[in-house]
Amino acid sequence: MSETHEPQAAPVVKVAQDLRAIEELFEAVLVQAVHKANDRLMPGGEAMVALASVGSPREWEERIEAAEHYHLATCERLDHTRCRYAEHAADEDGHEPILQTLVFWTEQARGYDLDRRPTIATEVNFLRGWLNWAWDNLPEFDDFAKDVRSAKSRLENLLMAGERAERGAPCMYDECKGARVMRKLEPYRDSGGEKAWRWSDWHCPRCKRSWDEDRYAANVAAAHWSTQIEMVGDETWCSVKYAARQAELPESTIRAWVTQTKKQERPVDREFPIVTACVVLGRREGFVCLDHILARRDRPRGKVA
Repeated sequence: MSETHEPQAAPVVKVAQDLRAIEELFEAVLVQAVHKANDRLMPGGEAMVALASVGSPREWEERIEAAEHYHLATCERLDHTRCRYAEHAADEDGHEPILQTLVFWTEQARGYDLDRRPTIATEVNFLRGWLNWAWDNLPEFDDFAKDVRSAKSRLENLLMAGERAERGAPCMYDECKGARVMRKLEPYRDSGGEKAWRWSDWHCPRCKRSWDEDRYAANVAAAHWSTQIEMVGDETWCSVKYAARQAELPESTIRAWVTQTKKQERPVDREFPIVTACVVLGRREGFVCLDHILARRDRPRGKVA
């Protein structure tokens, strides 16, 4: 039985999806540049850099090589680590615009220089049509796919940088006077070494206290329950939900007791009344007295007919 080797389309599909994402995301870069008009780095920030044209990587490589050869030929030092040329090279952080990454591969694929300036649209369109050939013939296809994925990740991070902080519930401490806690997106390196974003802990901008996600959820739940109970003198008045949980009764039972008390259908409704009161102004549902609920629950069964 002869073996058949069918081409694996999954890597090609992934690169095509990344290219489509770059094309769609890049439409929002101009909006991001306007949003960053007051950026301290420069008007428009990194988004403005992403909108700019780029030079030919091949031409820049030739110029750098020529500058390096000239420096080595004319410099009298034996150790060049302290030369201005070496300092300039060390300052390069390896970060390049998205378009620069794409042009690096399109120049290798075309084999000729364009008679016009390349754009994200032209380069993505060319690479999309070049994918099948690259999968069959390009030994560095994995590096190519990694660069495209990196370009998409950098573009996503660039647009995500303009997201506002998420605001949560008011801080529980009285001195903060109801200031709402918040969390922000923070950069980190994922398992593949790529820059990604994740939410920070919740923190109060006034008291500077912070909580992780679990503690924040617990505090919100506790704060919610604290709004369902009020002390009036020596009596505890609370919501029907809170009373039902404390008395281990169904909420429907307590609501039925309230209705029966209003109608006074039986003697027990007069001896153990369950009434509601608007303890907090504006609350839709009235509070019930927890002591009355417990007394009616624990009443002697044979005392009242």
